[in-house]
Amino acid sequence: MLGLSFLSKGPVAFYSVLLPFLITYIFLFGRKSIINKWQPLLVGLFIFLIISFWWPAYIYFMHPEELAAVTKLEAGSWMNRHVRPFWYYWNFPIQSGIWTLFITTCLIFPYGLKRFDEQKGYRLALFWTLGSVILLSLLPEKKDRYLLPALLSSSFLVSYYLNYLSIVFKENKDDKWDKLLFNMNVLLIASVTFAIPFLVEATCFLLIWAWRKKNILRALIGIALLTATFQSLIFPHVGKIFGSNPDFRNIRKVREMTSINTLNYYSIGEGGFRIELVWEVGKDVTPWNFEQRPEIPENNAIAVFSSQLPTEILSKEILEKIDIEVLDFYDYNRSRNGKPRFKKYVSIIMPKK
Repeated sequence: MLGLSFLSKGPVAFYSVLLPFLITYIFLFGRKSIINKWQPLLVGLFIFLIISFWWPAYIYFMHPEELAAVTKLEAGSWMNRHVRPFWYYWNFPIQSGIWTLFITTCLIFPYGLKRFDEQKGYRLALFWTLGSVILLSLLPEKKDRYLLPALLSSSFLVSYYLNYLSIVFKENKDDKWDKLLFNMNVLLIASVTFAIPFLVEATCFLLIWAWRKKNILRALIGIALLTATFQSLIFPHVGKIFGSNPDFRNIRKVREMTSINTLNYYSIGEGGFRIELVWEVGKDVTPWNFEQRPEIPENNAIAVFSSQLPTEILSKEILEKIDIEVLDFYDYNRSRNGKPRFKKYVSIIMPKK
């Protein structure tokens, strides 16, 4: 799993999931619990290296220039793009959606510490979650989706809370705080679902039933049904609700352009050529840094993608040496308030004869 994680997202999971887990685990259980398992850990590390490093090694030896360019770009993006203040992630329970109130309840340390039987397990999940959020907060670049690793450990927190409630409700040992927090969690979700018709209302009644009977299993089933309903019926239409882009044109249509299918693809200008666009055009797109290399990349015609017209980007010196034919323009932004880097002109550039 470590190897596959490294292949898919690089060191992200190691920094935001594994590192805070190891720090918390050693703090709570001591180093001996890990040292005593050094043999299986060594075997696991060896398997991890075999699975994960073959691809970076291949890129390093076969495409060193591209690797250096991407590494420089990504390293700079972590420091310069989407910079947010340190406290930007402190509202992380909200990112869990329907589980917001449950996670917030679990973060009330005095409540959990006095009630949950598995104290070390609860502390492990709690400090693991907080450690992930703190480590992510140390990075200048912040996006809401980067909080996904914190939701992994948060799920353990919620499981301890729900397991505790199922026991105390079954044995009639719940106190006023247990009832108050459970009522707030379930009734607020039920009240939201009641405003939405059809299947969601049925889920609402199931949640109310679970609240009256103090049945944790039915509450979980109701939340799962509500999540599935939103995912299948509402989320597909979110773009239309908040305003889709009437000028959207999928750049995938470039594949149907017979005039450029046999040409090599290049990109110029700020913003580069996003990997999503590379996937759509179905062909490698090479950056042309004309400021450092003012000569045309090839002696033949090339296809060029740019967010502005090439005549507005290229220098006068280069324009005197080439002919430009602008073929089309594509706006790949799904929403009205789109980003310039997803708007692309497609042009053919060829040396003058």
